[in-house]
Amino acid sequence: MDLFQHPPILDHDWFEPVLRESWLYRPYSASAMAGMMAGTELLDNWVEQRQGYVAGYRLGKDVDDFWGFETRIGGAFVRLDDTPLAQAAQQAADDAAGLSPDDPYRRRFDAGREADLFQWDVDLLYYPCGDAPLRPYGMFGLGLMHVSFIDRLSQPFSEIMYTMPLAIGLKRRCTEYAAIRLEIADTLAFGDRLDTFHEFSLTAGIELRFGGTRKAYWPWNPGRHYW
Repeated sequence: MDLFQHPPILDHDWFEPVLRESWLYRPYSASAMAGMMAGTELLDNWVEQRQGYVAGYRLGKDVDDFWGFETRIGGAFVRLDDTPLAQAAQQAADDAAGLSPDDPYRRRFDAGREADLFQWDVDLLYYPCGDAPLRPYGMFGLGLMHVSFIDRLSQPFSEIMYTMPLAIGLKRRCTEYAAIRLEIADTLAFGDRLDTFHEFSLTAGIELRFGGTRKAYWPWNPGRHYW
């Protein structure tokens, strides 16, 4: 007679997922992710976003076969670009300050600059395929984002924005303790001074699985559980 539950079944075919153990067997998760990000205009006809990098961490729990929740924290650096109007305004300001045409200070933004983003949110996950080993999901959340940058006139901006992330993704088990995760997200950010904008991201990460009770069938205490 087996004293413990049967071990998970391993398989090495990508399309036949590696692990057939239930996700709820280890319902808690901790993960790290990194990837690319691109954004839309921050200030109308003034400051635009281009591409950058994002990285962060997640903590979550699956509550049943179809639903889970998690909290996410992350940071990003996104390259900025200026409209012709902003560039002309800088040139006019430099002229008014009496800078000579060949003064190096006129080219202070030639090397480029970035917006710093720091984001936190709480998210609800839906798994349409239930407890499938290869597990697609959709995500909806609410949170906050801190955005800081300077414009072409060296005016600083530091704003707290409300955010609403939407995402689709895929999880795949590698071992009983680890899974890989891919995600495409669109985070809508809105506030007072800045325009409502989008942050599009493509990330990959490693998710660690843990927790959950186990039932051990010992003759002297058949109902005992352990972690």
